[in-house]
Amino acid sequence: VKAMSYSSGVRTQHVFDWVSLIWFTSVVSVAGSQGVELQVIPQVATECGKNVTLTCEASSSREMDIKLFSWLGRNKTMCQIGDGQADPEVLCENKAVASNHTLTLTLINVMPVDSGKYLCKLHSQLGPVQKSTVVTVQ
Repeated sequence: VKAMSYSSGVRTQHVFDWVSLIWFTSVVSVAGSQGVELQVIPQVATECGKNVTLTCEASSSREMDIKLFSWLGRNKTMCQIGDGQADPEVLCENKAVASNHTLTLTLINVMPVDSGKYLCKLHSQLGPVQKSTVVTVQ
């Protein structure tokens, strides 16, 4: 019985080591191959009737040729570089300084229907990346 529990413990540790190695390798390969980092605030809480601004900052140590930079929410594209105003209930602003790009989405007069997940997506010659923000309306 002792040998069996020891063997089970070794097997569990072995599986944990492999899972850790696979996770670490995937993180390193994603970061290394793309060279692009997106930064968003993961959770934003606001009150009914207020405006809320979601900011997505993209940075890279290499020059980016951006093909697509957008905010998606409520099952549609809310704003996108080069598209102008996609939705009359939002304001979009894009800024670029050197290899840093910022896309802001301002939700106007938020209501409970605006609660949910908003996704910032960037696609460049370095590959696709995305990060999400969850908006809670109280």
